[in-house]
Amino acid sequence: MELPPFPEKRPRGQIKSKKIDKSKIEGRIEFNHKINMFLVVKGDTHYGSYDTMTEAYFVKKTLMENDWNPQSLKEIQKIKDNLNKQTHQKDTYKLPTYCPKCNNKLKEDTVNCPFCGVNIKEYKA
Repeated sequence: MELPPFPEKRPRGQIKSKKIDKSKIEGRIEFNHKINMFLVVKGDTHYGSYDTMTEAYFVKKTLMENDWNPQSLKEIQKIKDNLNKQTHQKDTYKLPTYCPKCNNKLKEDTVNCPFCGVNIKEYKA
């Protein structure tokens, strides 16, 4: 009985049938410990620093789809700015889920506690 052929041994990150390192074609995401941010790098070019790995991966994917054109990142910056505006425009006051006086659980959007009758917005301990 013959065994199936073993896969060829190649260095990690090398694309099959090419002697080129994968990071030279696709770029890579690095973590900079000095500023605690993720960097998107291709060759010697840095394409910005990002707070999360997900955001850096999304930027890298967008750059790969657009042949590493930095102009494509302007759309991503617009999306980020719109998200930041939406989060800051929301009302910051949220009604508590428990009564501050009697500690009973309240239903959503309840202004007066049904157990002790205290107005939750005006009550100060």
